[in-house]
Amino acid sequence: MDAVCCAKCCQIFSVSGLVFLVLIGILLQTQPIYIKDVEDPTDAASQCFQAAGIYAFFIVATTICGYVQDRKKQHMRDHMMDDGDGPENLALKEDRFARYGYGAAPPEEVESSAVDWGLATRAG
Repeated sequence: MDAVCCAKCCQIFSVSGLVFLVLIGILLQTQPIYIKDVEDPTDAASQCFQAAGIYAFFIVATTICGYVQDRKKQHMRDHMMDDGDGPENLALKEDRFARYGYGAAPPEEVESSAVDWGLATRAG
């Protein structure tokens, strides 16, 4: 799971927590008889609104984190499409086999590598 998906999941949970706490706070202010075992409903409502404020902060923070991670991911996608210098394409651009005398290397390099391996002495 990537960071953008985690940020969106945190946003969903934070929004639901914020809505729930605001509704409970309003209920404690307007109709405190519906919630049992609360000694001071105005203090409990104030604490609900404070907790909802913390959830609002986390909504903003996860939105910013998700945006930054999405931009970073998009930049990597664009960079790989334009330049092709991504980690997956690096091995394709660099001709690994040319170092060993195979593939697209010029014939001079192939013969020099054959001499290095001692193959030229057997042939001659």
